[in-house]
Amino acid sequence: MKQISEICPKEKCTGCQACVNICNKDAIKIDRDELGFSYPFIDPAVCVNCGLCGSVCPNNSDLPFNLPLKAIIANASDEAEQKTSTSGGLASVFARHIISCHGVVYGCSGADGKNVKHIRVESEAELLFLKGSKYVQSEIGETYRLAKHDLQAKRLVLFIGTPCQVAGLKSFLGQECENLYTIDFVCHGVPSQQLLNDHISQYVTPRDSYSISFRKKNVRGHSHYGVFVSPSSQTETIAGRYPDDYYITGFLQGLFYRESCYDCHYARKERVTDITLGDYWDRENNCKTLKNRKYGLSMLMVNTAKGQFLFKNCQHFIDYQPGELNDFIKRNAQLARPIAKHIHYDNFKKEYLTKGFKDAAQKYLANDIKMIKRSLLISRISTIIYKLPFMKVFYKKLLANIGILKSK
Repeated sequence: MKQISEICPKEKCTGCQACVNICNKDAIKIDRDELGFSYPFIDPAVCVNCGLCGSVCPNNSDLPFNLPLKAIIANASDEAEQKTSTSGGLASVFARHIISCHGVVYGCSGADGKNVKHIRVESEAELLFLKGSKYVQSEIGETYRLAKHDLQAKRLVLFIGTPCQVAGLKSFLGQECENLYTIDFVCHGVPSQQLLNDHISQYVTPRDSYSISFRKKNVRGHSHYGVFVSPSSQTETIAGRYPDDYYITGFLQGLFYRESCYDCHYARKERVTDITLGDYWDRENNCKTLKNRKYGLSMLMVNTAKGQFLFKNCQHFIDYQPGELNDFIKRNAQLARPIAKHIHYDNFKKEYLTKGFKDAAQKYLANDIKMIKRSLLISRISTIIYKLPFMKVFYKKLLANIGILKSK
């Protein structure tokens, strides 16, 4: 019998590690490329050629995608839940419900900033470890195996992750499980832990342990992007803020994602999960009826009947109003297509290998940062002036004359 040499084409591999979890011979090893992204390979000395790794790979199977049944704009009713969450706090609401039903929750934790990974949670106190956005690829480890064990034990399981991580879990399980609920979020793409660690090395010593987050809310509820590092040896948070922080700006500009992210199979309106969450920025102030909207809103897509059931059981803890799927797509481009590869992706990679993260990012993000700052300045000026009704017409004409807006 011919030895299996490839699980899936490398450029399509999302790093979900379903193949690692399915192999009971531990024949699937992990290698990392120059940028730190993990890729599985088969150890021929251990492999028994069963073919499970290839059959369980989501790239080799046809998982069902579902067109959302409902589009909803929402936030957690509890103000404290919102304030400690990235946007509307909905993931925490769903997670608390599962825990209250004696279930378990799997999600990404940034408590160990050097090793952002998926963890298993079964108490409300532990849910704090799952809060916040983590703009780096989370290590799945053996969480698929653990989730399968919980499902077989008839416990309710909620798995929260990127679309490709949820697809990996479903493909690993190989069947629909009535006691499994899945939530994904609108994903831009993922950098590697290595790139993040290289960036943070300028803030902390190698011996420091730290937690990490990428979004913070101020007292008014406004969310700020950045890299917020909380070393265990210090009380204050070290912050690199957008757009001056090279990691967060490189992330948002698509400078150093995993190769498969630029051709993502899951960047579409049809979803593989029961519920999809994402940011909802109410710039038009159309959500006046939602309590505590100033602390953040989320777009919520209910994709399946199970998603509807979960939402129904949690709706008493959620403030919400109807949304429009097409509006969500306009606001979140990755509901229609993958993010474009940065024009300097290849140049960054070469420079990173010779000069390190900081020099490479600084060089190839200089123009981006300049343009972003210019745009932010114009936005702030516009916000101030637009509060004066009689200035609106004049300001539009002024911008048109200097070539920023076209005259209508």
